[in-house]
Amino acid sequence: MSVSQTASDKSLMKVNVHRLSTLWKIERTDETILRFTDHNSPITFEGFAYTPAGGFDATAKEYRPGLEPSNLEITGILSSSYIKYDDLRAGRYRDAKLTEYMVDWMYPWNGALVTNVYWISELVYSGERWEARLEGLGRWLQPNKGALYSRPCRYVLGNSRCTVDITNAAYNEAGTVSSIVTARQKFLVTGLTKAVDFFNDGKLVWLTGNNVGIISEVKDYILSPNTVELHLPSPFDVQGGDTFTIYAGCDKLASTCGSKFTNLDNFGGFPYIPGADKSLQTPLSK
Repeated sequence: MSVSQTASDKSLMKVNVHRLSTLWKIERTDETILRFTDHNSPITFEGFAYTPAGGFDATAKEYRPGLEPSNLEITGILSSSYIKYDDLRAGRYRDAKLTEYMVDWMYPWNGALVTNVYWISELVYSGERWEARLEGLGRWLQPNKGALYSRPCRYVLGNSRCTVDITNAAYNEAGTVSSIVTARQKFLVTGLTKAVDFFNDGKLVWLTGNNVGIISEVKDYILSPNTVELHLPSPFDVQGGDTFTIYAGCDKLASTCGSKFTNLDNFGGFPYIPGADKSLQTPLSK
């Protein structure tokens, strides 16, 4: 097989020294794209500018043979213009895609010498710094095979195997925050009429306020007085007047599947499966 080379390729091959710089492109799940470089001045690559301001450093790389996922760790400083504290709190970098290019900074138009792709799997931040752990393409080549068999249901409420339509008005309501009990976690609301515990283990989608668009998990719901408590504090302060849609929750029990959702035919658990105690039983002596 013949390999074609451009004039620029041939000219670069005659030079034994390459001026290497790394470029990083971050693609968040909300379609926001950020571009950084470890060079001391901006680099234009494929028509886009990669800036050194507010960037970050790769602190550790691990390349594994075969189909094992390669790992990358990066750290950076919080910036009001780029990597923002509020975006980290809101989880906007969760599962973000990072493409790493190695280029000759004097001739970036010649293309990337090396390209790697990663996805953010863990991210922590404290004070003015943040740190992320990323996994390479190999993560997509190691899907779980088979199914988990347990007494509780193994399906997520509302997915294709559960089949319950949680967008049905019978399984969700609109509410408004009236006052705060515990900052960012527990609050009195108006507009909810379902029975006590109906929304336990459900989800709450913020429609207005500081947390607009963010999904919170519901820990507890009380009918009188109308009270909602979240499993974890919301990323930003909840205020009186904030509106939301709250969806029914499921405790994964067969009795709930039948009485609350009339969906026992699609129950994904095995309530009569033998437990660990059965594996320890010995034959009775005669």
